[in-house]
Amino acid sequence: MKKACLALVVGLLVLLVAPQFLKNYGIYLFTYWLVFVIATMGLNLTVGYAGQKSLGHAAFFGIGAYTVAILMKAGVSFWLGLPAAAMICFAVGVILGFPALRVQTIYLAFATLGFNTAVWLVMRNEEWLTGGTFG
Repeated sequence: MKKACLALVVGLLVLLVAPQFLKNYGIYLFTYWLVFVIATMGLNLTVGYAGQKSLGHAAFFGIGAYTVAILMKAGVSFWLGLPAAAMICFAVGVILGFPALRVQTIYLAFATLGFNTAVWLVMRNEEWLTGGTFG
């Protein structure tokens, strides 16, 4: 237990100190990596611990990213857009989650894959909202 705690503290210190020694591109890659670590942790909860096959994580990832980008384009601060995007992803997840509670195994995978495809089509084709393929 002591070794795990020590490793966690050392890891957190490295994460806090590392950006100060990196240039702009290094910070970009570091934050990009951290965002994908968070997304992977969410997928690990669903697939690894719960044993459910979910293919909709990319849709929630995109909903959050587009929400922050659209709000920032409208002049809202990033620090206000980030919690707003989290709340919108949460609301969409609850709306999708209740019907998805009724299905299991491969049918859950199909339902989440369909949701993922629908979100991708909206993001790609609704140019007035997302900028389409250039957004």
